[in-house]
Parts: sequence; C-alpha cells; structure tokens
Amino acid sequence: MNEENSKHSTVGKTHEIDQRAIKVFLSRLPDIWLPRKQDPDFFVDYLVEIVENGEPIGLHFAAQIKGYEDITNGPKPLSYRFKTKHLKYYLNRSQHPVFLFLINVTTREGYWLFAQKHLKGKVSAKDLDDQGSLTIHFLAEDSLSNFTKFKCLLPEAEQFVRDLHPGSVQAALQKRKAELESKDPRCSVSISINDGKEHISITPKETFSFTTKLRSQNVKGWNDFFERGAKLKLKRGEIEIVGAPALQEAFAACGDDVEIQYGKETPGSLHVISKVEGGKIIPIEGHFRSGTKFMSFHGRLPDSPLEISFETTFQAAQSGEPFDLSIGFSPSKWVGQPILFLAYLDQITSFAKAFSGTSNPEMEIFINGNSAVKGEMAGRNSKVMQQTANAVEWFNKCRWLAQHYRVNPILPPLDKLGRERMDTLEELYDLLTKREIVVPSPSIKFSFFAKKVVPDNAITNSDRLLRIEKPEQTIDFFGTPVLLGPTRHFFTDMNFVSQSSAKDGAVKVILAGTEKTTRTSTLV
Repeated sequence: MNEENSKHSTVGKTHEIDQRAIKVFLSRLPDIWLPRKQDPDFFVDYLVEIVENGEPIGLHFAAQIKGYEDITNGPKPLSYRFKTKHLKYYLNRSQHPVFLFLINVTTREGYWLFAQKHLKGKVSAKDLDDQGSLTIHFLAEDSLSNFTKFKCLLPEAEQFVRDLHPGSVQAALQKRKAELESKDPRCSVSISINDGKEHISITPKETFSFTTKLRSQNVKGWNDFFERGAKLKLKRGEIEIVGAPALQEAFAACGDDVEIQYGKETPGSLHVISKVEGGKIIPIEGHFRSGTKFMSFHGRLPDSPLEISFETTFQAAQSGEPFDLSIGFSPSKWVGQPILFLAYLDQITSFAKAFSGTSNPEMEIFINGNSAVKGEMAGRNSKVMQQTANAVEWFNKCRWLAQHYRVNPILPPLDKLGRERMDTLEELYDLLTKREIVVPSPSIKFSFFAKKVVPDNAITNSDRLLRIEKPEQTIDFFGTPVLLGPTRHFFTDMNFVSQSSAKDGAVKVILAGTEKTTRTSTLV
C-alpha cells in the first residue's frame, strides 16, 4: 500500500465497530428467532420476527444497532447521537416497534431503548423539528444481559405502536381524545369527523380562567361569536391562548384556517300542532345554539325540503314576546329519491295543511326533551306557505300516479324537468281522477293536412270547435313511459287562418285560437 492510499481507509473505523456490534447483537438473540437483514438498511438494520414452539408468531421488532469501544480515560456515557430524520421516522412512520441497541464491542455488553415510547414521552416535537440530531441516553438497567425483561416488553411495545398508529377512524379519535385530555385534566374532550374535518369540543369539568390574545379585526364576527354562539373563521395567527393547554394543543394542530364556536349545540325540537287535522303533531328535530345574549334554533326533516329556524333573545323568550320564524322549502332536496318514498312527504303535507285552516296552528319548543316555549304560529297566508302547499300538492299527485301505474321512478333535477312537463303530469292526474278537465289554451295553433280545400261557406258556418280524438297516448313519467287510453279533446273559439296546396295534392290547413280558447279533454 502506497502512502497516498493509506491516508483514507476503504473500510472506516466506525463501520468496523458497527459490524462488530451487529455480531454481538445477533449472538444475543435466541437461535430460533428470525433476524432479517434490511437491504438497503435505511433507518433500521434488522427486522426480527419472534418464534415460539418452532413457529413464527407474527410479532416483529425493528433493530437499529450502534457500537462503541471503551476508552482509556474513563467510562463512556451510555448515549449516542442520532439524526432527528431517523428519529422522526421511528415515531411517525414505522409500523413496527423500533429498538435502538448500543453495543460495547470491547466488553460485548449491550443496552436497548424502545424508540417510539421514549420519543413520545421524553422528546418534544419542537426539538425533533428544529434540531438536526439528538443525543439519546440509554439506561444501564435495560441491558441485554437481562434478556427476559426485553422479551417481556415486546407485546407491550407492539400494542404501543398500534395505538400510536391506529388502523380505524374510531381508534384514531380515541387516541386524539386521550392526548388532548392528558394536556389538561380540567377538561373533557369529544372529537368527531365531519366532511373530512376534525371537530373538537372541549368542555370544562371545573371553573378556571385563561387568557386569549386576539389579533383579528373582525369586530362583528367576534360579537356574533360571543353573543350568538356563532361560528368564527380565523387564520392561525389571529388568536393566541395562554393557560388552557388542551385548547392550545388543539389550535397548534390546526392548519392555517380554523373555525371556532363559543358554547355548544343542544338537541331540541319544534312541534307544530295542526288544528286542521284534530291536533296532529308534526315534530321537527334540530339543535339550539346560544351565546351570551341570543338563542337560535335550526331544524329540518332529514333528506327533505323543509327546514325551520329562528333567533330570539333570552329576555324575549322568557317574557313570551313574539319572534320571527323562518320556514324554508327547497324541493330539490328530494331529487334522486324514488317518487313513492320521498322523505317525510306525509309529514310535510300535514305541515302545509296546518296553515290552511281559519286559525293559526300552535307550536311547542323542546330543549333536551323539556318543554320550553308554547305559542301560536302566525303568518299562515305567507307567500312561502302558499308555495309550499302548491308544491306539496303536485308531489302528492305524482305519488298517486306512481301508485296507479305501479311504477316508482326517480325524481330528476327539477330544472331539467321544465314547467311544461310538470303541467303535463298534473293534467294526467286530473284526467285520470276527474275523467274530464277544462284547460285554458289561449292563442293555440294547429296545422294539418286535408284531402281537399275547405269551402268558404263551410268556414263561415263553422261552430269554431276543433275536435281531436286520440286512441292512445304515451306520456313520459320521469323517464318511465306510461299509457293514457282513448281521449277526446274539444278546442273552442278556433279561427280559420289559411289553406294552401301541398306537393302531393293535399291541402295544408292552419287554425288558431283566441285569448278565450279552452281545451276540454275527456277520458273515453
């Protein structure tokens, strides 16, 4: 070997020590265990499977092995400096328990440390994020000479990692709940996932105070937050909380945008009592939300068009003062549902009927199942209620048609259905139930071909009635064809417009109605 090549060894001292450490580690394992060398050995050197009674049991642990030599000027501390990139992998990514092994290759003594548990309990997330490497200290009592202790720890270590990376949503929520409650035992925490977002409710078990520092200029938003219990959207840096660790931790885990709400929603319901149907009760479930000044209710019949909401002050509610009630009806909520099973159609029909009598319906409001307010619902002739009643009547006619034809089509988007097709179905219902209908048909026009020219005297002496008979007619019922039997149609006040010769010798005749023209259709 020349002088130039001797300056840098191909196999360095560190590699030599680590290889000697690996040999010590392997010699300490039971002969029947299965150490599988990781190649390439990124982050861990071996994945070891436990064998009992001659059979692998599916229990694994990962091993990262580091070695050191005794030094002459004193005992070397039981510690080793690891890259935080590796440590974060062990904590956040590895699905197996990771054990760090520190082997004294001089004395052949070895020490172990359960990485995930140590990092979770002893090392802050800030240190892992801010530093490039960290010194990990091993305990002399966790020695490979006491291999029984190490072996007994393995089932516990595997369970720890399963809890650290739970496989189900419910397990993940339980883990998150436990983490937050451990931050502040004065609070209980509930967590749910809605629309892919984490919703955290923190309820104090005892009275305590904390400080908030606000950097938001949204004055109205904050007023509504406290007075009404309204939700408030914030950027992460717009609020700082001091003295409430669970809240602090919840905010720290949020992204750049966070939504908060003062207080919590309480289950409630509004019962509409119909005098038209002899005191029939139509319950509408929902929730109450309250702040320091106002209380509000929002309820709806699930998967249906009907929703009700109101807001009032606590003072007005206690003194029985009137308050405005908002009733919404959006038929598009029924789109995609089978006609025979439109959600809550019967209850909504009763709700609409309740406002059709000579006196107002009554209502009773319940909070957590307890009666809170009783009163009368005014405004029965409102535009919304009339529109609701008309729409409900049309849907009930469609349901009757479905029962009559023994079909159950899906309600299509109403904007694609069109007014003309909706009117056609209503006329079909009326014709089938009444046998005869009269429909205004102002300025209607007809063109047809006759075999010969109509004489002038025939036009002059005409009764101006147009008679049309149809032996059978197919009608599109939400994509399902249904048949209407023989019908006869009479159009009044029809005027002769023109007649002209066609190429095949026939005569094209055009008739037009007036503003007074009507159509009488009869089911033969």
